[in-house]
Amino acid sequence: GGHHSISHHKGDEKQLDQYQRINTWHSAQLAYLLQKMKSLPEGNSTVLDNSMVLFGSGIRDGNAHATRDIPVVLAGGANGQLKTGRHLKADDNAPLASVYVGMMKRMGVSAKKIGNADSELRGL
Repeated sequence: GGHHSISHHKGDEKQLDQYQRINTWHSAQLAYLLQKMKSLPEGNSTVLDNSMVLFGSGIRDGNAHATRDIPVVLAGGANGQLKTGRHLKADDNAPLASVYVGMMKRMGVSAKKIGNADSELRGL
């Protein structure tokens, strides 16, 4: 089956294995993209230094439709506006959209709210 149907694995080992393989492939593609962006000069830095790349999902566990504690990667320096090389643990009730609010702010977009978030992720 496709990625969506496999994400509803019901604990089936074969589907879990396929799901892991898909996620590993996606992660490898992200690494490839980030390396390419890092290798491209742009001004006094690189394309990656001047960009933001968000990688993840809107759901943590497709089988349970879990929407809390969603792991995401936010790569790039946003032209010096993001500290890199960190791991942030969001507050228990912080919505994923708080990452979007922070990204929008760094792009110069002023929005009072996006989705269920009205502030950026603490520590971003």
